[in-house]
Parts: sequence; C-alpha cells; structure tokens
Amino acid sequence: MPEQYSWRSRLSEGFTIVLSILAAFALDSWWHNYTVARDVGSGIRAVAEELVEVERHLELRIAAYDQSIEYLSQALGLIESVDQGQIVQVPDKLMAGALYTPTIDPPTGAINAFLDSGLLSGVANRDLRHRIGELPSRFEDGADDEMSALSYVDNNVRPTLERSLSSTDFSAVLKQMPHYWALFRDSTPWAEPSISVSVAATPELHNAIASRLQMMKFARVEVEDFRRVVVSTVAMTGY
Repeated sequence: MPEQYSWRSRLSEGFTIVLSILAAFALDSWWHNYTVARDVGSGIRAVAEELVEVERHLELRIAAYDQSIEYLSQALGLIESVDQGQIVQVPDKLMAGALYTPTIDPPTGAINAFLDSGLLSGVANRDLRHRIGELPSRFEDGADDEMSALSYVDNNVRPTLERSLSSTDFSAVLKQMPHYWALFRDSTPWAEPSISVSVAATPELHNAIASRLQMMKFARVEVEDFRRVVVSTVAMTGY
C-alpha cells in the first residue's frame, strides 16, 4: 500500500509540474503576443499621425504647383502671342515660375522607426502592411524627381532665361523667388509688387518654358497620386 501510494503521488506531482510548465509557456506566449499587438497598434497609430502631417506637406506642394502652372501658362501665352524673335513684356513673377522647383521634407521618423522595429510583420491587414512597407520607396522616388527637376532648371531653364533677359530684368525675376517659397511653405499671399520685363520670344526660350510647364503638370499628377495613397493608408489604419 505505501508503494502504491508513493507511485500515485509521484505521478500526480509530475503531472502538476508538467501542467505548471505548460501554463508558464502559455502565459509567456500570451504576454509576448499581447506586447507585440500593443506595440504594433502604437506603431500604426504613430505612422497614421505622421502620414496626416505628410498629407499637409503634399497639399502645400500641390497648391504651389497649381500657382506655378497658372503663372507659367500665362507667361507661355504671352510669348506665343508675338512673332518669333520679337520682344514681349511679361510680368517678372510669371517668369519666376520657370525657375521654381518645389521640394518637400516630410516627417518620416515614425515610419522609419516602425519599419526598423521589425513590427511590420505583425500588421494583420496585408494591404496595410504592403502600403507601409512601400512608403520609403515612394519618398525616394519623390526625392529623385525633385533632383531631376532641379537639374533641368539649373542646366537648361536658368541659362536660357539669362540669355533672354537683360541683367536688370533677370535680377527682377530672381527677386520674386522667395515669394514662391513662402507660398509653398505656408500659403503666404504674394507680397512683392510685380513689374514687367522685356523678353525675347526665341524658340529656345519657348521650348524651355513649355518643357518646364509640362514637367510641372506631370509632377503635380504624381504628387496628387501620392497624396491619395497617403489618405487611403491613413483610412486603412482606422485612426
């Protein structure tokens, strides 16, 4: 009888130990899943809040493009209104639109931190997971487009304007540039009085202005497309 009791006792104790170990593993797994889900949720919220700020930057850039496209279209219309080689009077702020290259520096700290944390795999929504994962490449593409536009302006448009305007008129055009940046930064209304500058309506100038205008229209479409992606991504987060 004592041997039988001892065997049953040892079996019960062993079973209790096994259950305790399994319970500990289960608790540890539950706690791990809970903390991951908590961190994923906090990370997604931070990403959503940052994307709202990114959208604001993109909206300002779109507004700046709209203003630049309007002014540059007017400048091109005036150049096309006279015969080739003739002098035409064009407001300096319209000509300045050809030199304007909008750039943005949106916040990406929360997005980068979330991706670096390795928590992206914990996002249950596959579409949202894909959207967040592709954001860095979207930003890189935008930066590449900005650099291409800046290079085109510096190497083609600016030299053409310098050749087509007197030094005094070209300086007047450059004086308008800070107002483009202010318009882009916070939609500050135009403050600098505009004067007309004498422009030689050459094919070279026409082509430079027309090409810059087309680049701006294309860039505006690209930025608007990215803005829609940002808005829909925020909606997908539920925040």
